[in-house]
Amino acid sequence: MSSDTICLYHATASPNSRRVRIFLAEKALNVALVPLDLGQQEQHSEAYRAINPRRVVPTLVLADGTAIGEVPAIRRCFEEAHPARPLLGAGPVGKALVVMWERRVELEGFAGVMEGVRNAAPRLKDRAIAGSHDYEQIPALIDRSKRRVANFYGDFDARLTAVPFMAG
Repeated sequence: MSSDTICLYHATASPNSRRVRIFLAEKALNVALVPLDLGQQEQHSEAYRAINPRRVVPTLVLADGTAIGEVPAIRRCFEEAHPARPLLGAGPVGKALVVMWERRVELEGFAGVMEGVRNAAPRLKDRAIAGSHDYEQIPALIDRSKRRVANFYGDFDARLTAVPFMAG
């Protein structure tokens, strides 16, 4: 996989896009970036929907047209194609620990944040859950989100008092 034959559709302010851009920077890979303006709802255009029907960023498009639209899958693709200086763990146990902690961060931390943001932001009125279907907001979830995130940060801080990195 040559980095000059692929492109990454992303949004500058998107946390998920940022995760992939940081990964690329750590791997010292240069990939063509195609920005989408979420404020202008470019992710909902017919052109982008043809690339990623879920209408979310980021999406990696390979030279053959294959579209990969989930952060862990995009990072795994780069990790496998460029294994020098592994960022997703080394060996079976190291890789398993990275996957375990990443999943916890996504389910307990990131999901908690997104629950609050997507249920509070007026421009996401009918997009409370990212994906190919529209869902209405549930304002009561905002307070729950704040509790989830506070608990996550407490757990995260406790882990980091015992180890220098979450995993790896």
